[in-house]
Amino acid sequence: MEDKIDMRNLLIAAATLALSAAVSFEASAGVTTGTKGLGFVTDDAPIGGRYVVSPKMAVDLGIGFAKQSDDDDTTGDEGATTFNLNVGLPILMHDAGKAMLWLRPGIGLSNTSYDADGVDSDTNTNISGLLVVEVPVTDNFTVSAAHGLIIDLDPTNISTAGLGWTGVGFMYYFVK
Repeated sequence: MEDKIDMRNLLIAAATLALSAAVSFEASAGVTTGTKGLGFVTDDAPIGGRYVVSPKMAVDLGIGFAKQSDDDDTTGDEGATTFNLNVGLPILMHDAGKAMLWLRPGIGLSNTSYDADGVDSDTNTNISGLLVVEVPVTDNFTVSAAHGLIIDLDPTNISTAGLGWTGVGFMYYFVK
C-alpha cells in the first residue's frame, strides 16, 4: 500500500513540476515567416524539418529508415528494409503565448523491400489529422505532443494516434 502512495505522490510531484515549468516558458516570438527548423516530427520519420510559410502555417517534412533482419532460420524470412516519408501542413489554431495548438493534416508514404528472393516490395500510404500542442522552452527550442487519427489507405484501416509525452516531439528553430 505504501508503494502505491509513494508512486502516486511521485507522479503528482512530477506533474506539478512539469506544469509549473510550462507556465514559466517564454513564448517563441522569434519564429516568423521564413524561419527554418530541425527536429523530430513522427516516430516513423524522425529526421525532420519545418519551414514557416506564414504566421499561421508551416510545412513539415520527415524521413525515416529501418532495417529489420531475421537471423532465425525457422521462418525463412531474411529481413526487410523500410523507408518512410511524412509531409505535414501544421496550421496554427490558437496561440496562448505559453503554448500553441496546431491542426496538422499530413500524408505518410512507406516502402518496405523484403530481402527474400521473389517477394515483392510493399508500399503503404496513410493520411493523418493530428492535434499538436507545442510548448516553447526557449526562443529557439520547442517540445510537442500530438494525438489524432491516422487512416491507412492500403489496406483500409482507421486508427487513433497517440504521440504523447513518451514520444515527445521537438523542434529547434534557426532564429536570428
